[in-house]
Amino acid sequence: MPMIIAEELEVPWDMVLVKQGVLDNVNYTRQVAGGSQSIRHGWDALRKTGATARQMLVNAAAAQWNVDASRCKAEQGVVKHLDSDQELGYGALVNAAAKLEIPEEVSLKSPAEYKIIGKDAINVDLDHIVTGKPLFGLDYKAEGMRIASVKRPPAFGLKLKSFDAKQAEGVQGVEQVLQFGDKIAVIAKDTYTAMKRKT
Repeated sequence: MPMIIAEELEVPWDMVLVKQGVLDNVNYTRQVAGGSQSIRHGWDALRKTGATARQMLVNAAAAQWNVDASRCKAEQGVVKHLDSDQELGYGALVNAAAKLEIPEEVSLKSPAEYKIIGKDAINVDLDHIVTGKPLFGLDYKAEGMRIASVKRPPAFGLKLKSFDAKQAEGVQGVEQVLQFGDKIAVIAKDTYTAMKRKT
């Protein structure tokens, strides 16, 4: 997803630092990454986000040089004036660009212009993943929190006929065993107990 923004924004991928944003259900409609659905749902919006930021940086440069924005081009983190040797990096333009009116319509790149999309790139989270640094859902802890582990039928289409919760309920740490549909949930004080008792 950040690659899509970086592509339209016109910044080299090796200059991009990806950080997880805070949850904001008020200003953002969808903050989830779920396999192929992330690109399907986010493709247009992410492209427009990057292209809009790029255009605002171009507009800021054009205003500073007092030239027509159509004679300026953003490329690899720099805005260049096509009729002179003038150029400015994004860092020098970002404050001025942030004060400009947000354009309603922006031009998007054609696939032939892609420098990032469709190319191999190192996973930006690779170091954090292999060293256990990011906070995954499994890592989340809260006071009084309980863990649920779900047992499903072993094959698609099979239905639950019956189950006996007595053995699981008699184990220290297990608080409840529930049935919902064809699934059984064991609720316990810790992950190990919940997962062990669902067998």
